[in-house]
Amino acid sequence: MDATRRLEIELPEGMADGVRARVESGEFASESEVVRAGIELLDEQDEPRDPQVDALLAAGYDAWKANPTGGIPLKEVDARLDEERKRRAAR
Repeated sequence: MDATRRLEIELPEGMADGVRARVESGEFASESEVVRAGIELLDEQDEPRDPQVDALLAAGYDAWKANPTGGIPLKEVDARLDEERKRRAAR
Protein backbone atom coordinates (compact mmCIF):
# COMPACT_ATOMS: atom_id res chain seq x y z
CA MET A 1 0.00 0.00 0.00
CA ASP A 2 1.15 3.55 -0.69
CA ALA A 3 2.38 5.71 2.15
CA THR A 4 -0.39 7.65 3.81
CA ARG A 5 -0.70 11.17 5.12
CA ARG A 6 -3.16 12.43 7.70
CA LEU A 7 -5.37 15.31 6.58
CA GLU A 8 -7.91 17.27 8.53
CA ILE A 9 -11.04 18.15 6.54
CA GLU A 10 -14.30 19.91 7.23
CA LEU A 11 -17.59 18.80 5.68
CA PRO A 12 -21.08 20.22 5.83
CA GLU A 13 -23.17 18.49 8.54
CA GLY A 14 -25.23 16.54 6.00
CA MET A 15 -22.17 15.16 4.25
CA ALA A 16 -20.50 14.27 7.54
CA ASP A 17 -23.68 12.47 8.61
CA GLY A 18 -23.67 10.59 5.30
CA VAL A 19 -20.07 9.52 5.77
CA ARG A 20 -20.79 8.31 9.31
CA ALA A 21 -23.93 6.45 8.14
CA ARG A 22 -21.93 4.56 5.50
CA VAL A 23 -19.44 3.47 8.14
CA GLU A 24 -22.15 2.52 10.64
CA SER A 25 -23.98 0.50 7.99
CA GLY A 26 -20.81 -1.55 7.42
CA GLU A 27 -20.50 -0.42 3.81
CA PHE A 28 -17.09 1.07 4.71
CA ALA A 29 -14.71 0.34 7.57
CA SER A 30 -13.79 3.97 8.25
CA GLU A 31 -14.42 7.57 7.29
CA SER A 32 -11.10 7.51 5.45
CA GLU A 33 -12.33 4.69 3.22
CA VAL A 34 -15.45 6.70 2.34
CA VAL A 35 -13.35 9.71 1.35
CA ARG A 36 -10.93 7.48 -0.60
CA ALA A 37 -13.81 5.97 -2.56
CA GLY A 38 -15.09 9.44 -3.43
CA ILE A 39 -11.68 10.56 -4.63
CA GLU A 40 -11.29 7.38 -6.70
CA LEU A 41 -14.60 8.19 -8.43
CA LEU A 42 -13.33 11.69 -9.21
CA ASP A 43 -10.10 10.20 -10.59
CA GLU A 44 -12.09 7.84 -12.82
CA GLN A 45 -14.01 10.81 -14.23
CA ASP A 46 -10.69 12.45 -15.10
CA GLU A 47 -9.45 9.44 -17.07
CA PRO A 48 -9.50 9.88 -20.84
CA ARG A 49 -12.49 8.33 -22.54
CA ASP A 50 -11.98 5.30 -24.76
CA PRO A 51 -12.82 6.27 -28.37
CA GLN A 52 -13.87 2.69 -29.16
CA VAL A 53 -16.41 2.71 -26.34
CA ASP A 54 -17.67 6.12 -27.43
CA ALA A 55 -18.08 4.82 -30.99
CA LEU A 56 -20.04 1.81 -29.77
CA LEU A 57 -22.28 4.02 -27.65
CA ALA A 58 -22.89 6.37 -30.56
CA ALA A 59 -23.71 3.48 -32.90
CA GLY A 60 -26.10 2.01 -30.35
CA TYR A 61 -27.81 5.33 -29.85
CA ASP A 62 -28.17 5.85 -33.61
CA ALA A 63 -29.66 2.37 -34.00
CA TRP A 64 -32.11 3.03 -31.17
CA LYS A 65 -33.13 6.39 -32.67
CA ALA A 66 -33.81 4.65 -35.99
CA ASN A 67 -35.92 1.96 -34.30
CA PRO A 68 -36.81 2.71 -30.65
CA THR A 69 -38.80 -0.52 -30.31
CA GLY A 70 -35.77 -2.65 -31.19
CA GLY A 71 -33.74 -1.85 -28.08
CA ILE A 72 -31.71 -4.26 -26.00
CA PRO A 73 -33.13 -5.21 -22.59
CA LEU A 74 -31.31 -3.56 -19.68
CA LYS A 75 -30.22 -6.92 -18.23
CA GLU A 76 -28.49 -7.76 -21.51
CA VAL A 77 -26.78 -4.36 -21.59
CA ASP A 78 -25.56 -4.91 -18.02
CA ALA A 79 -24.27 -8.37 -18.93
CA ARG A 80 -22.41 -7.02 -21.96
CA LEU A 81 -20.86 -4.24 -19.89
CA ASP A 82 -19.79 -6.75 -17.23
CA GLU A 83 -18.14 -8.90 -19.91
CA GLU A 84 -16.32 -5.88 -21.33
CA ARG A 85 -15.10 -4.81 -17.88
CA LYS A 86 -13.78 -8.33 -17.21
CA ARG A 87 -12.08 -8.38 -20.61
CA ARG A 88 -10.37 -5.06 -19.92
CA ALA A 89 -9.35 -6.06 -16.39
CA ALA A 90 -7.68 -9.21 -17.77
CA ARG A 91 -5.36 -7.15 -20.00
